[in-house]
Amino acid sequence: MNKYRWPIALMLLASALAVALLVPASAMAAKPSPTSFTAPGTIWIADWGDQKIKGPMGIAKGEQVDFLIGDCDGWDALDGAYAITYHNGTIRYLPDGTFQGRLSGKFTMIATDEISTLEGNMVGEVSGTWNVLDPENPVGTTISDRGTWQSTAGTGVFAKVNARGTWEADLEWGEFQPGVWTYFGSTTFTGTYR
Repeated sequence: MNKYRWPIALMLLASALAVALLVPASAMAAKPSPTSFTAPGTIWIADWGDQKIKGPMGIAKGEQVDFLIGDCDGWDALDGAYAITYHNGTIRYLPDGTFQGRLSGKFTMIATDEISTLEGNMVGEVSGTWNVLDPENPVGTTISDRGTWQSTAGTGVFAKVNARGTWEADLEWGEFQPGVWTYFGSTTFTGTYR
């Protein structure tokens, strides 16, 4: 071997060793793989917020939709969690008795320990049916939501959690509880967390 190659090889080896010693082992460790989950539940409109209709457009500001998660498959911390969402949306009422639009908002999920919270953002599409002959009569009408969500903060068991996924919900007008009429139905949050 050429007498000039040995010093270059030793310098490269020394440089690699120096880098290895300077980088902490935790920085070289791989991030944990995300864990998948499915969280079914019951959903309902808890507060209509500020609703306006301008021609064929419906505008909602601050509408509150709540849901209660049942048995979550893949993430025990969500079992029995209660969630509150606030969103704004715009929908277009179509002459055929359907509507479609978009919504965006924020959510807070509260674990059963009543201390741990997971907060985040959500965006999605909304569609459904309305009563063309009697627009103020919600009997027989439906709402379907689909969208994505992402966590932004967490406390307690949700501290430092990074979670994201999709949701879907299907609601119908009816008596949710004795004397309480609103849209309610089923929802499913799916996604991953780490």
